[in-house]
Amino acid sequence: MTARFSIVRIVGGSLQARTSNAASLYESGLRLRANYLWSVDGCTVESYAASDLQSVHFFATASHAADATDEVAVGTVQYDPATNRLRQLIVDPAHRRQNLGARMVDAVKTKAIDYHQRDCLKVHAWLDSAPFYARQGFVPIGDVYESNGVLCQVMIYDPKKKGSRDGYIS
Repeated sequence: MTARFSIVRIVGGSLQARTSNAASLYESGLRLRANYLWSVDGCTVESYAASDLQSVHFFATASHAADATDEVAVGTVQYDPATNRLRQLIVDPAHRRQNLGARMVDAVKTKAIDYHQRDCLKVHAWLDSAPFYARQGFVPIGDVYESNGVLCQVMIYDPKKKGSRDGYIS
């Protein structure tokens, strides 16, 4: 049987409750972030403890069982409403090229723009991820900078100014 994929949203504060599904997805997401993000930039779970609690977490999940009892996170991204920022996007390499990253970004856009009534959404993208974000409608602003040894670019998504740099401020 082929895997079925879905996008699941969990609010940061509910991570404290550690319901079985939320806890399992969060732990899977932490492993993805540790293996593919933090191993590159040298950060740790402690580096993100505060933002994890205030963020809305989105997970791309895979399941083979009809009732999804074997659901596991194969991708994760955070939306931090306090900073209006998309953070920590990662998809397991075994599940890339299946549109999961784009689906999670779309879910964050909907949450940020529609629910939180934000005009735009910001990401501090690793430079090698900038083409992915550009395909999702993000536009680079400001100069490239270094963070924890990784080159980064601030990018903005503004549905009213698609494809235009006019009016963007850093």
